[in-house]
Amino acid sequence: MCGIFGWVTRRPVVGAELWIEEARVRLAHRGPDGSGLWRGMVGNAEVALLHLRLAIIDIEGSPQPFWSHDGRYAIAFNGEIYNYLELRAELIALGHQFRSEGDTEVVIEAWRAWGEAALQRFRGMFAFALCDLAEGRTVLARDPFGKKPLFLVEIPGGVAFASEIPALIAGPMVGARLNESVLTDYFVARYVDGPQTFFEGVRKLPPGSLLIHDAKGVQERRYFSPPFARTSGALMGEDEAERAFAATLERAVELRMRSDAPYGVFLSGGLDSSVIAALMQRHSAEPIRTYSVGFDVEGSSELP
Repeated sequence: MCGIFGWVTRRPVVGAELWIEEARVRLAHRGPDGSGLWRGMVGNAEVALLHLRLAIIDIEGSPQPFWSHDGRYAIAFNGEIYNYLELRAELIALGHQFRSEGDTEVVIEAWRAWGEAALQRFRGMFAFALCDLAEGRTVLARDPFGKKPLFLVEIPGGVAFASEIPALIAGPMVGARLNESVLTDYFVARYVDGPQTFFEGVRKLPPGSLLIHDAKGVQERRYFSPPFARTSGALMGEDEAERAFAATLERAVELRMRSDAPYGVFLSGGLDSSVIAALMQRHSAEPIRTYSVGFDVEGSSELP
């Protein structure tokens, strides 16, 4: 759970230094293992990249913002690419160079190799800001199902972004004004549907979307839409379907256990978390740490 914050704009940012430091404070809980900042020009726009790191993979070798080996790309990345080892091997076979062992550099080199199509190859959860100094382009992207947050606010000449709203409304150019238009939705549904938020002018980058800032201006579009359900001429029997589902689920759990930090699982005692805990233990030499929630109210506690 890293935290990212920054902006890309063609106009000076009012109170820039104070805004960055306030954002660092408000996002500090997301990144206890280090922080980094880069400010510079990308094309005709100033870019700021602030990163607060929770180190999971390549703890010592992937500080952020991370730079490519040739200095062309810089990235502030929150998330994890579960199939990064497979992608890394494929990219090395194509002649790409790596100077780290983490998944962050894989995102950069995948973008270099495949551009926007790289997003379709990532199995994981992510929100990132990637700068291409050679092309004068900055890209903001969010994973297909929006597991990682990325909030946006328009500022004069561009856009500011952050993992959490408090970092954005800390700026003198934004402020914390109630978005009254969402109150009806909240009272009816008990939540606010995206991309709007409770704060006027602050919105979410939709899941499966990217925003590009370059010489042409700002472009935003979806790169992923869930596929329509479709039938197949060949139907599985019940036993075959069970085996296929079990293999897919086990592979998903196995990929998510690529970490240089200890594992843990929230264990409610329900079927889903129990199965995940069992599969995690199957792929771990050490006992898996489990965490459950207990209540004094009879029938509500998950501890039994």
